[in-house]
Amino acid sequence: MSFLQTTDKQRKRPLTEKQEKFLSALAGEANGDARKALTVAGYEQTSYYAVLDSLKEEVVDVANSILAHSAPKAAAKLVDVLESDAPIPQVGAKLQAAQTLLDRVGISKKERVDVNHNVTGGIFLLPDKEDIKSRKLPNQTTGLVITSIQNNSPLAGSIEVNSIIVEAQKERIKTIDDLKKITKQVLNSNQKTILLAIYNNQNQRRYIGIKLD
Repeated sequence: MSFLQTTDKQRKRPLTEKQEKFLSALAGEANGDARKALTVAGYEQTSYYAVLDSLKEEVVDVANSILAHSAPKAAAKLVDVLESDAPIPQVGAKLQAAQTLLDRVGISKKERVDVNHNVTGGIFLLPDKEDIKSRKLPNQTTGLVITSIQNNSPLAGSIEVNSIIVEAQKERIKTIDDLKKITKQVLNSNQKTILLAIYNNQNQRRYIGIKLD
C-alpha cells in the first residue's frame, strides 16, 4: 500500500486533481520536497505557502504515513547495531535518528540504546567527530566510549561511564578488536592487569590499571 492510499482513507474532504497530484508527489517522487511536488502537480512556485496552508491536515497525514512506513527500517537498524560485533562509524547519530523516528510513530521510547561488544564487562561505542569536538579533545583522538558498565565488571569502581579508552598497554585503541586482542594477551600472560589510558568525564587524560581476574 502506498503512502497516498493510506492517507486517502483518512481524508474527510474532497480534493482537486491538482491537490491530489501534489500530495502524491510529496509522498513519492518529490521525496518530501514540497517545492518539487508543486512543480510536479503543475503549481507555480509563488503558490507555495497558499498550497501548504490549504492542505495543512493532508500534509501532516502524508508526513505521518512516511514515518509509519519507515518505522520497520528504523527498528531493523537498531537491531543491526545491537547485534554487530564490529564498531559502527557514527553509530550515535544513526541510533538517535532511528530512535527519534520510532518515538514519533509511538513506539515505546528507550532511555538509551547501546552496542554491547561484551569486552571486560562494558558496552562501547566509537566516538564520532561531534563527540570529540564537543568534549574539546584532540582531533586525532580514537578509542572507545564506555556507555555502560556491568556490576561485576573489572571496570566497575575504577572508570566512569562516558570515559573514552584511548590506549591499552600503551597501544593506541582504534577498534573494539584492538581492545579484545590486548585484553586476551594480558589474560594469557602472568600480568593479569591491563593498563588503560582514558579521557574521563572531565576530559582529563588518566592512566588506570585494571585487574582482570
